[in-house]
Amino acid sequence: MSSDYLDTYKRTGFRGGLNWYRNIDRNWELSAAWEGESIRQPALFIGGTEDRAIKGFGAKAVKQLPTTVPGLKGVLLIDGGGHWIQQEHGQEVNTKLIGFLRSLES
Repeated sequence: MSSDYLDTYKRTGFRGGLNWYRNIDRNWELSAAWEGESIRQPALFIGGTEDRAIKGFGAKAVKQLPTTVPGLKGVLLIDGGGHWIQQEHGQEVNTKLIGFLRSLES
């Protein structure tokens, strides 16, 4: 891990990450109005094959994406990538995102 990450952690701690979980019940309440709704706008899913959220409870959700996200234009699972895929494989993620956005122009 680079010293930049460690310096940031030493300075800011992990409060932001923990607060998301501390607030999870409120997040569910705020999003309740959209329960059962589909994501219809064009979408691209990018994740890593080693992301524990995808390998575990999220594997079923990834398989259901074509149904739950009718606007799905693609799924990219990057070999060896973990939960922080945009940091771990930034170039590949950016290339795929740019291609996806360009495909929307036509």
